Amino acid sequence: MPQSFTASLFVSIRPILGHILNTAVPGNPYAKWIETYSCPDYSALVDRAVALTDRLAAESSVEERRLMADAFTASSKMEYCFWDDAAAGRIWPV
Repeated sequence: MPQSFTASLFVSIRPILGHILNTAVPGNPYAKWIETYSCPDYSALVDRAVALTDRLAAESSVEERRLMADAFTASSKMEYCFWDDAAAGRIWPV
């Protein structure tokens, strides 16, 4: 069982990526991208990154963990905006 929020989140997303890949329309321009994020090698890399992040967080001060959480929150918001803009057909002005 994953011990961190990040690991839990990734474990919950893996089956979705596999489903998307397995039901993708032939010729889907995103098939390679989906395949990359659902392959075992990528999964192993994410597991290593999560373990490293958890170890660093455990060794960090309360203030450092707050900064780590703030960076994660900011990057999550940017990721949301990226996908929301793509779905709406908006282009970022930067």
